[in-house]
Amino acid sequence: MTGTRALRQRASTVSATAPAPAPVSASAPASAPASAPASAPASAPAPATAPAPVSAPAPATAHSMAAAATAAVAGPPPIAAPFGAPLDREGPTPIFAQIRARLEEAIGAGELVPHQRIPSERQLSDRFGVSRMTVRQALDALIHDRLLYSLPGKGTFVADRKIIEQPLAHLTSFTQDIRARGMRPSSRLLAGRIVQASFEMARLFDLAPTVEIVQVTRLRLADDEPLAIEAVHIPSALVPGLLARDLERESLYTILGRDYGIVLASARQTIEAAEPTVEEQRHLGLDGPRPVLRISRLTSDANGRTVEYVRSVYRGDRYHLTVELR
Repeated sequence: MTGTRALRQRASTVSATAPAPAPVSASAPASAPASAPASAPASAPAPATAPAPVSAPAPATAHSMAAAATAAVAGPPPIAAPFGAPLDREGPTPIFAQIRARLEEAIGAGELVPHQRIPSERQLSDRFGVSRMTVRQALDALIHDRLLYSLPGKGTFVADRKIIEQPLAHLTSFTQDIRARGMRPSSRLLAGRIVQASFEMARLFDLAPTVEIVQVTRLRLADDEPLAIEAVHIPSALVPGLLARDLERESLYTILGRDYGIVLASARQTIEAAEPTVEEQRHLGLDGPRPVLRISRLTSDANGRTVEYVRSVYRGDRYHLTVELR
């Protein structure tokens, strides 16, 4: 009994002391906080490397896209030329004259090329810090000097500096006009045929409507650049075999005088401004419906006989007709 009681006491002592490991297991939570702070520094950089800085450019991208869209709508300026130093607002030279000089310098330097649209009056006004009226003064002066030309509703453009002037006081041929200005004339035959005269054509020549007419259509060039389309009509009976002549290399008026004894003495000419047809634009090398000059001429010989009727289409930006009044 005594031994049994001793064993029971020992067992109860053991079981009583068994909960003692609880403090050991209780120390596990204690070690957990210890490990938590230890791991905290490892996870602490996570906020530092948060994606916020990476996603930050998103607003900038949206802004740049908006700016790009605005730029696409506005379009690039016609030219990027700075037009030199600021204007001299204290000197004696008028402001409009300074602007005119800047634009003329840009044209001369090739910064502005023929048929290029220049900045609008508003853009130039903002660029130079002057009123639009002042800018208009400068542009009007350049248009008057034929350095610029204006198309209603489209803007102001740089003129081609190879301008042909034809005085209307004398009867001259295209070949004579071009050579007189130091340029090389040439022609390209577009069509050559014999047709029956229309009622209107017969009336012009004072002939019967059944008469045959030689029709020669040529593209006229100056230094290999298209300048005009010219359609000549002559009664076939006056020029037999004309279509067999070299109408691209020789002057028609030279052929008429040399081979047919026809000397042109006078002419009546009408001129009107018009828009070219699509075919005329193609032949003249126009990139759009720019104004052209339509010229009709009825030519007579020394006896007063009508021998030629010509319909021509001239580039309005390259050809000017002048009249001297006395």
